[in-house]
Amino acid sequence: MTSQALDAATSPEPASLIKGRPRWGDLLLRLAAGLVLLYLFLPIFVIVLFSFNKPAGKFNYTWQGFTLENWADPFKYPQLTQALKLSLNVAAVSTAISLVLGTLVAIALVRQRWRGQRAVDTFLVLPLTAPEVVMGAALLTLFLDLG
Repeated sequence: MTSQALDAATSPEPASLIKGRPRWGDLLLRLAAGLVLLYLFLPIFVIVLFSFNKPAGKFNYTWQGFTLENWADPFKYPQLTQALKLSLNVAAVSTAISLVLGTLVAIALVRQRWRGQRAVDTFLVLPLTAPEVVMGAALLTLFLDLG
């Protein structure tokens, strides 16, 4: 059997392209993914859009007019500059601590066998599973309320 025939035999075409037209499941999946991305990026887009709004007070929820005034000197407001510096300091320190601790724990989990290793491994995987548990509890509450 040639390698070309083997490749053709082991890599079938996707089910959505076999009949020449996309399936409804694929379309719904793409639509859902697009809506999720829109949900995630829409607040960022609104913030960027309103950064070009002419300030009319402390809160700018209505469009007053286009201006580049807010971007002319981004460090004009000392409170924002201090907040940015603090955020960058916290990010740098937490990154360094996470890097050192994560590397040490990874080396310990891979190279050694010790008592409590499974508990530590479970504890490290917990942040990956916690959102699903919270979502499940919230959906259970919703469905119980709906009847």
